[in-house]
Formats: sequence, structure tokens, C-alpha cells
Amino acid sequence: MRSHVHATGLVGLLLAASVLADQSPKKTRATDLASMVDAERAFAAAAKTTGIKAAFLEYLDDDAITLLPTPGRAKDVWRGRPDPPDPLKAKLTWDPRTGAVSSSGDLGWLTGPYVFMPEAGAQASYGCYFSVWTRSPGKPWRVALDQGIDTPAPCAFGETGFHEAKTAHWKGTIDAPDVARRTLLARDGEVSQGAIKDPGPTIIANVLDANGRVYRPGRQIFVGAVAARVYLITEQPAIATSPVDAVVSRAQDLGYTYGKVDTGDTPAKHAYYLRVWSRQPSGSWSIVADILTGAQ
Repeated sequence: MRSHVHATGLVGLLLAASVLADQSPKKTRATDLASMVDAERAFAAAAKTTGIKAAFLEYLDDDAITLLPTPGRAKDVWRGRPDPPDPLKAKLTWDPRTGAVSSSGDLGWLTGPYVFMPEAGAQASYGCYFSVWTRSPGKPWRVALDQGIDTPAPCAFGETGFHEAKTAHWKGTIDAPDVARRTLLARDGEVSQGAIKDPGPTIIANVLDANGRVYRPGRQIFVGAVAARVYLITEQPAIATSPVDAVVSRAQDLGYTYGKVDTGDTPAKHAYYLRVWSRQPSGSWSIVADILTGAQ
């Protein structure tokens, strides 16, 4: 009997080890990414069935931030908007095409094209959205920050369907959460200070990930360091940025920062930026997405 119990226990341990082996970081990350994409698609579906305002209030995190008209609590901004007589008159459709998630499964980002039509038969406007998603243990994914740009034509993506973004995956010693946050905020500050000392956008180009993305209002997105670098160095006007806050995943391999943009206009115009960062195997942070709002 004792040998039977021992053998049964051994089999159980082997099975458990097999299950844990199957739950590799890559497989877990793929599952987390799929669930985030499903949440984005459910969000888009809700906008069609319940209306844009109701959908945003449902899928925004309680602590979500909006950058427009100024940084603040996103739900407060949406609640302050008048309820439309017909919530389904205006149509906003979008579709996630690429994105990535932290290995801790609590932070991720998605991007894709959107189309807005104020009413049936009206002229459609086009753009590219970028959403940062957050998830607390045991709770569903919710939008932490949603930002987009308008584009002169339908937002161009090279492939149809959804494809995981190519990104490096850092593995290292986990710091205290506030230490990691301050480290990323300081890194963003270094980029901002570098841009102030040298007003050209070379500094951003130098910190951009090889597969990084640059979003600028009124233009198609620039994908990949080569295309983005050409635009940043040869076409983008000089700007200065100053960070406001940073958020880092529990695994400390993914994070985002946001802050103010000084375009040098007189009178001053208000603009803001969102940067999503990925931690490289070396431990350094690189920009995977750099998004500017339009000057207000």
C-alpha cells in the first residue's frame, strides 16, 4: 500500500511538473496578449451596440488618464460630456492590429486603425488609435490611457489581422515598484533634457526601439527605427518635452510615460505626449511608441 501511495504521489508530481513546464513565459504571455486583444474587440463591439460614451465608461479603468484637453481622469471627462439624443448616431469603429504585453500580464498596449462617422452618410474621418491596457489580479483588462492621431487617409498597416509586436523581453532583478517607476521617469527626463539641450529630435531617434513606432497628427505612422529616424531628423519641427508621470509593469519589462510638449508656438499651445517603453535584455529602456497629441 505504501509503495502504491508513493508511486501515485510521484506520478502526481511529474504531472504537475509537466503542467508547469507547459506554462512557459512565452505561452503565458501569448495567453495574456490574446485576452487583452479580446477585451479590445469587446470594447469596439460595445461602441456599436451601446454607443461611444457608454463603451468608454465601461472599459476605461477607474484611474485611467486622458491627455486631452489636459491630463486628467478620463472617466470624469467622459461623464462630463453631454449624453447624445441618439447614442448610436455617431459610429466609431476600430480594430487591433498589433501590440505587446508584459510578462507579468498586468500591462500591455494595442494599436490599429479607426474610422469615425458622425452620422450615416457623412464624411468619414480616419486615424490610428493607441491604447494602454492594465489589469489587476483577478480582474478584467481595462484601458489605462487611450490616445490616437488623425491620418489623412485610412491608417496604413502592412498586414491584415493581428500580429504580436516584435520586442525584446528583459529578465532581471525586480526593484521596489516605486524605484522602477522613478527609474523610468528619470530615463524619460534624460530624453527630454537631451531634446532641450539639442532641440532637434535626434535624441528620440537614438532611443527608439528597432521596431519602434512614431505617431504624429495628420500623418501616417512611421514604423521601424529607419523610417521613424528619417522623419524625426529631417522633418519634425523642434519640440521640448517634460515628463509628468510613469507607470511600470510588475515584471518591470514594460512601462509608459506621459508629459507636456512645448512646440515653441506663440501664443503657447498645449500638446502632450505618450511614450511606451520596453526594457532591453541589457536592462536599458527603449521607446516602442512615441505619440504626440495635436496642439490645442
